[in-house]
Amino acid sequence: MASKNRGTERISEAPRVHPEGRSRTRLLNTIRDAAVAGYGGRLVSLAVFGSYARGTDGPSSDIDLLAVVDQLPARRWDRWAEWDAVEAEIPTRLNGAVPLPLAAIITSPEAIALTDV
Repeated sequence: MASKNRGTERISEAPRVHPEGRSRTRLLNTIRDAAVAGYGGRLVSLAVFGSYARGTDGPSSDIDLLAVVDQLPARRWDRWAEWDAVEAEIPTRLNGAVPLPLAAIITSPEAIALTDV
């Protein structure tokens, strides 16, 4: 899946196909399982936020994700290469179906600790 960057956020350019007939829980579990498989024990947290999390998503919505991962590569492009492998696994786990586009923020626990909330 091709992607583009917007600051620290990564937005997939996958076709906007809503997973008709698929439960939200199954789709989110599939995303989680792909992240766990890709990052292994380095995955600290995976959160969904935005309209999909609230249940107010529409036909042009994406799924906003925040992945907190230990020992991220220092180079941003290497971080995205890891995420691309995770994202590529999702259609395989959904029998070839392409889910809604994903907008992912990939960060480290250290970066989260430095953020004023």
